[in-house]
Amino acid sequence: MTVLTRAEFESFHERLAADAARSKLSEAVITDVQSFYERLDEADRKVVDGVLADWQISGDEARRFDAGALIDLLQIRSALPAVRSALEALKEAEGWRVPYDREVLERTIAKLESPPEPPQ
Repeated sequence: MTVLTRAEFESFHERLAADAARSKLSEAVITDVQSFYERLDEADRKVVDGVLADWQISGDEARRFDAGALIDLLQIRSALPAVRSALEALKEAEGWRVPYDREVLERTIAKLESPPEPPQ
């Protein structure tokens, strides 16, 4: 059994982001990572979950955006502390995006705190 490493996932994400930038389809990163994630076993998902949680509180805006979207979309409940930390960091922040960023994080927290949706 081979377990995906953090470096392998980060390299995979970087390739997807570069491809998306070249083709001007930035949303492709999210859908491609979602498809990839859904094919992973539990051990590999834990690796990706940890990376996304770290990215949620990182200084890299592009990674933070992708992490937030994926945490919300995939309902990665283990990332809840990181999402809360990101929201806490915005308390003193200023700028035109801050209200939007707060709203997105608050919605994600509410979604992650609610009971999981039954599989369809």
